Amino acid sequence: MAENLNPYWLVTDAVTYADDDTTVVVGVIPAKTLVMRSCIVVSTGFTNDSPLLDLGDEDDEDEFVDNADVTEITIGAYWGAATDAFEGAWYPAQKNITLKVAGGTLAAGSAFGVLQCLDLSNKV
Repeated sequence: MAENLNPYWLVTDAVTYADDDTTVVVGVIPAKTLVMRSCIVVSTGFTNDSPLLDLGDEDDEDEFVDNADVTEITIGAYWGAATDAFEGAWYPAQKNITLKVAGGTLAAGSAFGVLQCLDLSNKV
C-alpha cells in the first residue's frame, strides 16, 4: 500500500580554511536512504589562492555538488545544477558524507553541506 513519507534535511559538520587540501568526513548517510537534493552553503567566503569545494560521499567526492558550481569566495547556497545536475542517489548501505577543501594557502572561509533525504528503511 502507498504511504506518505516526509523528507528530512541533514546538515553536515562544517569545514574551514584550516582543512585545506583535505577531504573531511562531515556526516553519515544512513542505510536505505534516498538523497533527493543537496547543496553547499558557504557561510564565510574563502580567501587567498583559488579555493575549491566538493560535496560527495566516500566513493565520489563530488557526487552531490561539484566545485565548478560553487563560488567559494561568496557567501551563499550552491545547489550544483550548472555542470553536474544531481538527480538523487539511493544508499542501500551507510556511507560517509565528505566535503573536500582545496586551493592552496587559504586564510579564511567556512562551509557546510545540506542534503534532503528520505528514510526508506521501513519500505525496502
